[in-house]
Amino acid sequence: MSPLSTPPLKIIGHRGNKNLENALPSFEEALQHGAKGIEFDIQLSSDLVPVVIHDETLDRTTTGFGTVSHYPYSQLQDLRLKDIHQQKTTHAIPTLKQVLELCARWTTWIPDLWINVEIKDPRATIPVLSLIDCFIHSGSLKEHHVVLSSFDHHVLYRVRKENPSLPLGILFEDEQLHAIAALVKDLKPVSLHFNQYQMKTPHAQSLRGKIPFVAWFAKEPLFPENLTMLEDSVHYGALTLITNHPAEVVNHRVKVKP
Repeated sequence: MSPLSTPPLKIIGHRGNKNLENALPSFEEALQHGAKGIEFDIQLSSDLVPVVIHDETLDRTTTGFGTVSHYPYSQLQDLRLKDIHQQKTTHAIPTLKQVLELCARWTTWIPDLWINVEIKDPRATIPVLSLIDCFIHSGSLKEHHVVLSSFDHHVLYRVRKENPSLPLGILFEDEQLHAIAALVKDLKPVSLHFNQYQMKTPHAQSLRGKIPFVAWFAKEPLFPENLTMLEDSVHYGALTLITNHPAEVVNHRVKVKP
């Protein structure tokens, strides 16, 4: 039996999917095909609007050039996203508000929807928290729907100071793994987010079974070549897989279930 057939395992769409990253249709597609949630990245426009884009610069994934934070949202929204083949699409850079609105609609069908908001720009911390609070206080989302993560642990400490109960997931650079015990004690995360190599380290394995492991994948191969990597992560304790190919992995799980 494949480790991917384990019932509690969650499949999450990494930036939606590989074909068109951090785009509203990609998030929608991942959820339509059975993913239990989505992961995406936050940068900040010059007029303090949280926008969903991975890089600090616009060049790789949009028709624009330069640094995201140098442009107001009124200019960013005129740009168009590029797909995996660097072809211009009709889709604009989404705002965090737009993605949370999409997710709020999906909670009707996925009550335990998992929304992993990764803060890239530390200046976005308070605007992100303010927007999430609005959705929670309005009843559009529940606190348990959101997991806020960052490689910048100063961001996570700021979040914990501002909101003692918001779920946090800790991401790690390799050189930060030695501090894992102190970070867990201070931040009280709901999950630890490791790449496929970090998960195998003694630092990570010392906390296996104590805090849920989430696996993300550096240079994930195309499906189905990625299945060995995913299965290996489950073997080392991952309960959630953030994959570039959520539809294919979900479909594979259905086929291999006993």
